[in-house]
Amino acid sequence: MKKIKVRCGHGNITRVGKSFKARLMVEGQLVSQNFPTEEGAQLHLEGLVKRSLKYGISPDKSKTTWKELADAFLEAKELEGLKKTTLSDYRRCLRYCSGWDKIAVQRLTADHVTRVLSALKKGVGTRTPLCSKTLRNHYGTIHAILGFGVAREILERNVTDLIKPPSADGPPPRALGSVQVESFLRALEDERTEALFWVILSTGLRKGEAVGLKWGDVDLTTGVVTIKRRLVRVDGQMDMDTPKSKAGLRTVVLPEPALEKLKAWKIRQDVERNSHGEAWREEGWIFTGWKGGRYAGKYIEPRTVNDYLDQILEKADLPHVTVHDLRHTFCTWLLSQGVSVKDVQEAAGHSRPSVTYNLYHASVPGASQRVADKMGQLLDLSRICPASAAPDPRQ
Repeated sequence: MKKIKVRCGHGNITRVGKSFKARLMVEGQLVSQNFPTEEGAQLHLEGLVKRSLKYGISPDKSKTTWKELADAFLEAKELEGLKKTTLSDYRRCLRYCSGWDKIAVQRLTADHVTRVLSALKKGVGTRTPLCSKTLRNHYGTIHAILGFGVAREILERNVTDLIKPPSADGPPPRALGSVQVESFLRALEDERTEALFWVILSTGLRKGEAVGLKWGDVDLTTGVVTIKRRLVRVDGQMDMDTPKSKAGLRTVVLPEPALEKLKAWKIRQDVERNSHGEAWREEGWIFTGWKGGRYAGKYIEPRTVNDYLDQILEKADLPHVTVHDLRHTFCTWLLSQGVSVKDVQEAAGHSRPSVTYNLYHASVPGASQRVADKMGQLLDLSRICPASAAPDPRQ
């Protein structure tokens, strides 16, 4: 009996007399067959392995590698219709774990996970150290993949359960003050991006939602805007996707000042369209870039909005804030004015009111003072018990 190297890497082939026996464990069962030639045995094993692969997982579960399990997990999630951006986040995490690719997943330990998360927290292999929220997301990805392995009976337990998840606590949302907003809006006057930032600040739209708007999404008479898409960058390429959650599919109403800015921008865009002639891309985007030629009429990329914002902040002599901070400003201001959490949640497109509350309740200025003032009114004894009807303290 002579062993022969197997091309596909699974099972084994042995020469027995003039025949070749191919054997492979499939789902715990031994499959064995004899062939007159080695090539026949090789082809049989290759075909058997290919047919018995489920989402890319090795038939011999004890040899399933981290990469095989991760690829199977991603394929399953794609079949479930998971959002492109979420899948992209999963793949980014897997790049940080590429050192595990050839390790049998059953040999992964809690120490493997701890070392990767510790390196990311220090910025090893990344441009900057990862924040606690991003670390927690990566922990969640690893946990989900290993949990998938448990569900497929490849693993007996999920070793990430032995590790305390990274804290999700981060800095509170930053919101611009009233004086800063006034400076910001004054710096916007006559800028090409004036309408864009008026819309973001007055509706709380996410960056991708704002640049994903088309003229067909807005009623310039009523100011009603329908949010139905967002522009996102997936694995380095621009793509269109639905809003972040089902709650993101919503309508908002532009305040009158923002609506007037948008109407003025439409007139300006029409002039640009006429000047570019046939080169203009008739795709219906509301916010288009300044470049001509093959870029005329093209949408503004989300990351370009960051550059525009930095220019306005420098002009207004304001400290650095992000586009998402304008969304924070929208939510914080509404809550500070007594608008209900439910109304803010629906306007912002959060999945649940609890998300809105947990994000912003601590950031609303003056909340403690308003509570104290209200309790002071409720406990005002002169109002509760007028002097004429004041109780006898001896009773």
